[in-house]
Amino acid sequence: MELILYALAPVAVVIFYIYLKDKYEKEPKRLLIISFLLGAIVSIIITTIL
Repeated sequence: MELILYALAPVAVVIFYIYLKDKYEKEPKRLLIISFLLGAIVSIIITTIL
């Protein structure tokens, strides 16, 4: 469990940074989380295939 937290911590920091830097048209938080999860799922599938 601890290893998963270490892996997700940098990603959470980057997402938080991007969200704070976007001043004019902020994306909904739900959309950011969904796009992150879809990217993670696709990368797992591609890694498994390779």
